[in-house]
Amino acid sequence: MKPGGLGRQGGDRQGRGRVDLDLSTCVNPYGPPGAVMAALRNLPESLVRLHPYEAASQVEQAYARYFGQPVDEFVSGRGASDLIWWLSQSFGDASIGLPMPTYTEFLRAFPQARAVGGGPSTHTLEVIEDAMRTNDVVVLSNPHNPTGQVIRRDGLAGIARQYHLATLVVDESYIDFLPDGSDVTLIGCDLDNVVVLRSPSKFFGLAGLRSGAAWLRSAALRMQLRRRRGTWPVSALAAEALTCALGERSWIADVRRLLADDAGWLDESLAHAALDIAPGLLHFRLATGPAHEVAAFAGSLESSGILVRVLDGAHGVGRPAVRISAPARPDRPVLAAALARPR
Repeated sequence: MKPGGLGRQGGDRQGRGRVDLDLSTCVNPYGPPGAVMAALRNLPESLVRLHPYEAASQVEQAYARYFGQPVDEFVSGRGASDLIWWLSQSFGDASIGLPMPTYTEFLRAFPQARAVGGGPSTHTLEVIEDAMRTNDVVVLSNPHNPTGQVIRRDGLAGIARQYHLATLVVDESYIDFLPDGSDVTLIGCDLDNVVVLRSPSKFFGLAGLRSGAAWLRSAALRMQLRRRRGTWPVSALAAEALTCALGERSWIADVRRLLADDAGWLDESLAHAALDIAPGLLHFRLATGPAHEVAAFAGSLESSGILVRVLDGAHGVGRPAVRISAPARPDRPVLAAALARPR
């Protein structure tokens, strides 16, 4: 597979003109939690001045408490992206399957991968089963980027158990947006051939600090990942922010309700667009259609200072597509006015 020109990832404003509203990124517009910002402002000087010897361990301990799992089953790093690249190096010459459509970082980290399936929805279990049967490693996101759709835990676990000689890597970076991810996450399953990636970047609004962790039962693969880390794989600031964020239970519940309302508003606002809107469970939507309609939609919004994510054909959506995140309540009038303008 050759990723080719994948376009800008969401949130990349480098070299852009006027941007009044960025809906190209899936980062929670209500984050980070206020308690996180307060904690960062009150960090002791020593934590900033000294090398972060304990930061990686702090992240692993925070996730272990959050999930109620053994701390030695977590390997921390600078966000899901670093972990993806470490995995790509650890798997060496293994055959990689990428169920389509897929995330940009997977395409870049695994350029040799075999594409399986495709279309403007998340992967069917049949597609994942085919990928596991014919490859050494299969990499996917769940909840899915770019559709916002979800595959239940029992379906994925059943396939991983059936094809136990292959490794299933699941990026769960968006799972915190769900009201209850217990029937989705694979963390805590009894399978040695599963790797789960978690990150606070998207839901907690901490993309700028770069932290996260992989959960896996395989001691051999954990050792490989730890060998690929630098001396200080996580900063002290990132570790403090993640630890604080995971403890903000009330904030988590309140923001989920806000995002659900925003997503409902977005569905109503897009109802009259000349595009097909894929139903999703998260705060963004994937819209597909004829090339001229997608280009007109994205171009009209950009001329109004609103960015959306136009997806390249290499992502495997199968049709011209654009991903748009729901604006926060105060920003709704900006998008509403742009959608009302004639194209």
